[in-house]
Amino acid sequence: MRALDEAVKAYFVPHIEYYLPRARRKMAIGEKEEEEEAINKLRDFERFIERLGLIRSQNKMREIISRLKMGETRIF
Repeated sequence: MRALDEAVKAYFVPHIEYYLPRARRKMAIGEKEEEEEAINKLRDFERFIERLGLIRSQNKMREIISRLKMGETRIF
């Protein structure tokens, strides 16, 4: 299971970078409903990997969500 967790963390989680600019734009222009939708999509993925038992990947997703909510522009 550890190898799968490392693979998800190394391969899939960084691909979220392509989604983040849209989420950041929504947050920057203050579209609250769309901001929440963007964060909820990330949380849905975080819950999915939690159900798979991928703890390291889940922790990385939590970090991404937290940093995004704080308005940081560089996630990785």
